[in-house]
Amino acid sequence: MASASLSKMRIGAAITHLFFVCVLFSLLFHWGSFPRLDFWWSMTALNIALIVPAFLIDPSLHRRIFSDCRSFFFEKVIFGLASAAALYAVFFFGNMLAPLIIPGAADSISAIYDLKLSASFRRIVVLISLVIGPGEELLWRAYVQHNLSERFGWKAGFVLAFVLYAAVHFASGNLMLILAALVCGVFWGFLYQRRGSILLNAVSHVAWDLTIFVFLPLD
Repeated sequence: MASASLSKMRIGAAITHLFFVCVLFSLLFHWGSFPRLDFWWSMTALNIALIVPAFLIDPSLHRRIFSDCRSFFFEKVIFGLASAAALYAVFFFGNMLAPLIIPGAADSISAIYDLKLSASFRRIVVLISLVIGPGEELLWRAYVQHNLSERFGWKAGFVLAFVLYAAVHFASGNLMLILAALVCGVFWGFLYQRRGSILLNAVSHVAWDLTIFVFLPLD
């Protein structure tokens, strides 16, 4: 009985936490373009604030991270970098096609890159590398997708996770950002489903973010 009650409490806590994940990310993307809001510090703080309770709700999360990092570390890093390059190639060609088929695509892409104006090059690189990139993978794939898959099966968990990941970007009102989130959600969700490596996904996310947003932007 005690074990069943604890399980129900964790399910309730997980549902409440997922609700706050979706609401708070939506609010961030809604207000992210406002001058008074520092998007980069806000995204960093939000990731930290949502990851901490995730570790409390899912006791297996920290064990899975440590176990993942202890096996085939360098292979996962290399594969993560290669997958980031593949995803960048998808966006590179998509960037050439988008203005031809989506009205206002160029302006929407420029609006995304305007977020770089609110922070220094160094701060963006550090926050993406240490918190934002790894944090999103911990939260959306290792926590949200993993637990949805455990409860509803891997197919439903995969679909629900990438749909929610794209949906929170709707609040931005930026069609290209929403499409980018959808593509990335499917890509990293599939990668996590196939490889089951938090480390690999985190490397892929960080490398892609830095490449497309800082080092080789597509604007």
